[in-house]
Formats: sequence, structure tokens, C-alpha cells
Amino acid sequence: MGIDLESGQARTYLTGIQQAVVGPDGVAFVVDSAGRVLRLMRRATTVFPARFETPPAAMFGGQGGQVVALERGDSGRARLISADRAGPPAPVGAGPVAATFWGELLAIADDDQVSLVRSADASLVRRLRLSDPATALAFSPSGHRLYALEGDAVQLFDRFSGARLGSIALPGPAAQLRLDASGRWLLVQPAAADSAWVIDLATGDLAGRLATGWRADLPLVAGATAILTLRDDDVIGYSLSATPPPAVARVIGGGTDLWLALPWVPPGSAPEAAAALAAAQAVQDSGLTVGDDSTDQVWLQVSSSQNPDWAEDLARQLADGGFPSAVWKPRTPEDGYRVMVGPYPGRDAAEEAGRRLDRPFFVVVPPKGQ
Repeated sequence: MGIDLESGQARTYLTGIQQAVVGPDGVAFVVDSAGRVLRLMRRATTVFPARFETPPAAMFGGQGGQVVALERGDSGRARLISADRAGPPAPVGAGPVAATFWGELLAIADDDQVSLVRSADASLVRRLRLSDPATALAFSPSGHRLYALEGDAVQLFDRFSGARLGSIALPGPAAQLRLDASGRWLLVQPAAADSAWVIDLATGDLAGRLATGWRADLPLVAGATAILTLRDDDVIGYSLSATPPPAVARVIGGGTDLWLALPWVPPGSAPEAAAALAAAQAVQDSGLTVGDDSTDQVWLQVSSSQNPDWAEDLARQLADGGFPSAVWKPRTPEDGYRVMVGPYPGRDAAEEAGRRLDRPFFVVVPPKGQ
């Protein structure tokens, strides 16, 4: 079902759906009652050749109109499925499995190790050693960090080097992890309580303990410092801008609804947002005018994060790989720490370097004098 958020109109596209997931580029993948995999992209439906006797245990939407399907059981496997083929399977045991936001890399836990596997060809990138079996895995939104839950601690790994970056001690044993979209807040479900520990990853400190049930949509971090929790049939909002987080709102009966966090601009702020966007576009356009290549400075932005430590770590990794890197600090509270590669003497040189990065980027030209 598709919903027009402006008009409130709903349109049914398919029925008999057993499972569904949305990929990073907005493409929807579903498994119907016949075990078929279907892709919904720009209102066009494509039937994949893959079939499932039982719905996959999980699906991870990938880029390029592809999806990773996870099957459990005696012959557990994960494989990348597209409209014209099913990729080679990666063996999967009973341990947790996680995928990056773009679905290009899988983390598969098995006993006291975690295998990092490319979804495209099921090739092994590296293995990470743990002291105990992982009970949950989660990638950072940028995909360059992996969080592994071991009993009463969360282990942090660098996805590219495999190095252990540190450990976050928890108040007790835990069951699962959930990261917010910005990568700043880590939500941890205790093993023996209906609550959530909220970890501020910018400091590694416990920001609060909140009573909440756990399901696919809740608890949920919305925006920079708001978190929604489930209490019986009600949804309670807390502010993470203070410690301990104070309750700021309650929706009676809201627990019967499905909750999503969508980027939006409040109606009262629309004129200011439009003016800021126009000013930013004017600055960017002025920087993109043809000029003297010997004086123009062109940068590549590869990441934006609310966590300064993550940004610095990624900048160091890029520098170690031979790319001059810097971290631009936020100018406003809404900005992130931007990881930049450069500067380069012109757009052609910057784009040539970008092709060697092997990661998404976009070109940024700062205004004169910046």
C-alpha cells in the first residue's frame, strides 16, 4: 500500500504479502503468498526469478534494485537477488546477521567470530575475533563501524581494517541493539527487562534508562534528540537533550499505530528553511562557476555524522589510504561533522580522485574566502 502524505490518500498495489522491506534508494521488495520476490520501483512491478517455500527470515534492501535474502534452518544462507539472477550463497548459522545501509556488506556471527562478507559474490573480506559469541550485530549508518553485543558489553570494530576500536560497558546483559539514523544514539535492550539503555556514542556514556516495550518500530529516535517509547498502549516521547531524559509528550493509544521518523520541516519554519536552501544553492552555484583552476579549491564529501570521533576516524583511514582528508565542523546545531577529501585544483582532478575512492561522494566547492 502506498500513502500520499499530502492528501492522506492510500493506494493498494499488491495483496497477499508475507514480508516487505524498503531499500536505501526507496525501492520496495516484497515476498508474496506464492513465495515470489517482487520489486516495486517507480510504480513498476518486477517479478524476480527466486522463489521461497517459506518467507526469508530477514531481507536487506540493497542498491541497484537488488535485495539480500536471509534464510535460516539446516542450510542457512544469505544471497543477493536481482531481477535476472540469484548470487552465490553465503553460509549462515544460528547467530545474528547484519547488513550495511547500502547492503553491500554482511556481518555474519558464528560462535566467537564474525565474518564480513560481500553480498555481491559471497566472498569473505575478513574475520573478526570475539571473546564470546555475539548476540546482536549492527553497522553504523555510514557502514564503517560494526557493533557486536557480547553479554554486558558492546565491542566496536573498524569495518575496513578489522581493528577493535574499543568497548562500551553496559549495566548488565543485553539482548539486542538498535542505532538511530544519525549514528549518535545506540539503543540497547536489556536481557531481563522491558526497557532501553540509551548510549550517547559521541561520549560513550549512558544517557538514560527508559521503560519501553520493543518491537520493529519502537523505541525510535526521531530527529536529533527525541526518542519515542512504548508503554502499554501509549507512546511516550522523551528529550535526550538532558540527563536523565525528561518526558515531554504522551500519545494515548498511540501504541496501536505504526511509527516512522520522516525528515520534515514544520509549517512555521518553512519560509526560513526555503530561504536557507536558496542561500545554500546560490553559494554552491557561485562556487561552481568556471574560474582559474589554479585558485579554485574543490572537495569531495564522503560522509556526514553527528559523532566527531567517527568523522575523525574515517578521515584518518582515508589519509592512510593516500587521500588528503579533513573534517569540517558543524556551523549550526543541525549540521554534522563532514568528512572531506581534498582540496583539488579543479573539478576534473576531484572527480578523478573520487573514482579511486571506491565509496559514494559528491563534489563541494566552498565559496571564495572560505
